[in-house]
Amino acid sequence: MSSPQVFLVDDDTSINHTLHKLFNSVKLTHQIFTSAEDFLEKYNGEEGCLLLDIRLKGMSGMLLQEKLNNHKINLPVIFLTGHGNIHMAVNAMKNGAFDFLTKPFHNQELLDTIHHAISSNHDSTVIEKERATLLKKINSLTPREKQLLDAIVDGKQTKEIAAAMGISINTAQIHRANLMKKTGAKNLGTLINMVIKAKHQLQ
Repeated sequence: MSSPQVFLVDDDTSINHTLHKLFNSVKLTHQIFTSAEDFLEKYNGEEGCLLLDIRLKGMSGMLLQEKLNNHKINLPVIFLTGHGNIHMAVNAMKNGAFDFLTKPFHNQELLDTIHHAISSNHDSTVIEKERATLLKKINSLTPREKQLLDAIVDGKQTKEIAAAMGISINTAQIHRANLMKKTGAKNLGTLINMVIKAKHQLQ
């Protein structure tokens, strides 16, 4: 059996070149595709993970994810995009994506996510432990922080959240900073990722 590998689908030649060099430097087996159609044509069910851009010429990354789900292809999907937003992140995670990272990315963070995705596909206890850790972090939040978190995951902006909660924008920002610190999330994408994983990963 061949070792797990990374399948990169991105039509940005500079990103492909950068990641090719990165993966070679850590001896990570990989294949590069410039379109979703090309990937679907050549993928033969190998193990690993899919590193997928959102916006592609032809079929989008989100549509490719949907097709993989429809065909019951159990390949962890990591979205890597320079065009992501909260709504995209929420939809991607609810549809089963393993992670949603934005460009520019940190090499080590990307590599850690890839290795985690590949290992979790072999051992369900990895997912269960991660989910328990995430739930513990979320449960440490105050009721106000949880309310704010739910609104963020729903895709609401800070101004909307403040109005709905009857607080000032400054107070909403303080609550957001507190929940980011408590959960250890580096950015909103990571925060949303954590919540979706905790609530949907084992459903």
